[in-house]
Amino acid sequence: MKIRGVLILIIILFLPLSAGSQPYSDRRPMTSLRMDAKDAGIVLRYGDGPDSCDILGARDIWVFEEAGRYYMHYDGAGNKGWLCCLAESSDLINWIKKGPVLDFGETQEDDSKSASYGVTYKDGDKWHMFYLGTPHTSPAPILSLHFLTSQ
Repeated sequence: MKIRGVLILIIILFLPLSAGSQPYSDRRPMTSLRMDAKDAGIVLRYGDGPDSCDILGARDIWVFEEAGRYYMHYDGAGNKGWLCCLAESSDLINWIKKGPVLDFGETQEDDSKSASYGVTYKDGDKWHMFYLGTPHTSPAPILSLHFLTSQ
C-alpha cells in the first residue's frame, strides 16, 4: 500500500520526572518536567479536502481547543497554491475537514499566491489569526514558497 502523504499529530503530556531520572551526560541543566509523547499514527491524510483544497499536500498544523472541541489549522496545497484550511475533532484522532479558512489576496497583493500557516489565539472574547502570505510561488505541483517579511 502506497501512502501519498500524511500529517501526524503527536499528543504530548506533561509529567513530572521520576525520582530516578538521570542527568544528561554533558551536565546541561535538567527540567523538572518532561514531555512524554505517544504517536497516534496518521490522523489526517491529504487529498480529500473540500473543493480539492489539499489535493497536492498538507503541512504545518496548529491545533487549539475551544469549549471541548479541537480545531486544526493546516496548510492545504490545492491546484492554485497553499491556503490555511480547517479540520475539527472531538478526540484529536478523528478529524472532519471543513476546507480553506483564508483565500488568496487580489493580484499584486502580498498574499496573492499563498495565505497559509494560520496561527490562532483567543484574547478574551476575540479570536485573532496571524498567517504567512506571499505573491511568489512556483507552479503546481511543486508549490515552493518565497515569503515576504515586513518591519
